[in-house]
Amino acid sequence: MGERPTARRSPPIPRRLALICTGLLVAALVISGTGAFLVLSASPGLTGLVPIGQWATTYTPDASDGDGANIEVPAQVLNGKVIRPGGQFSFLTAVGPIDEAHGFKMGGVILNGKLDPTGAIGGGICAASTAFFNAAARAGLRIDERHAHSFYIDGYPVGLDATVYSNDSTTLDMRWTNDTNSPIVIRSWWDGGSTRVIHVELWSSPTGRTTAFSGGLRTDIVKATDDIQYVPSLPGGRKTYREQDPVDGFSTIVRRTVVDKNGTAIHSDVWSSQYAEVDGLLEIAGPPPPLAAPTPSA
Repeated sequence: MGERPTARRSPPIPRRLALICTGLLVAALVISGTGAFLVLSASPGLTGLVPIGQWATTYTPDASDGDGANIEVPAQVLNGKVIRPGGQFSFLTAVGPIDEAHGFKMGGVILNGKLDPTGAIGGGICAASTAFFNAAARAGLRIDERHAHSFYIDGYPVGLDATVYSNDSTTLDMRWTNDTNSPIVIRSWWDGGSTRVIHVELWSSPTGRTTAFSGGLRTDIVKATDDIQYVPSLPGGRKTYREQDPVDGFSTIVRRTVVDKNGTAIHSDVWSSQYAEVDGLLEIAGPPPPLAAPTPSA
């Protein structure tokens, strides 16, 4: 089968956003515990929008992210959403149902400290939630909820990943509030081929805010081991199968300070993350090699 398109242009500004830019309409998406709804009102003074926060996350489309679908569907669904001043953005609420009917596929999930590469519908969606979190954090917005993964996933900013998860008893969301005086418009898209990038931009009136980060050093490092297990055979006649990559455990603290245009600090956050150590496992088809004969003693 042919490869999916190798390039995808950034999305056009939605008509709703174009109307905002001309000052004719405000379309505000309010995310709250009671659901999402649109509030429409005339507002003549909303010209001059600029990107106030942005982030991009690189990923490889494979079985662990539903061949990219579990990252690309959120980018498509959230593109053009508008959060009114004072409105809260909930990633899980805004994305909506995570099921096959809405384009999601099976993907990776961390269970009992191990990665199951195809164990959950929507697995791999955290690449999207991490991108949306970092765009909001760099915009200087109020962060209401963020959770680190149970172990560190290479490619995410250390201490600034944002996992999401929901089942019948537990919900881990990523939430932020538009604590500015202007609506915020989301632009999100993906591009690439065998390696892809999800882009997230938050557009609004200039805020005058300055955001600074510090920390992110790895401490309390626990080295992972890498084990080998010999098995009679592997699917598809493969000789080896990497069941789990070794991942060192560590702790880290990231601090964020946000000051307004007058130099007054308005947010001071401390995000602590504890990533567990995960031992690697390589499966090899066939019997183990014979033990070396002992060396005779003199």
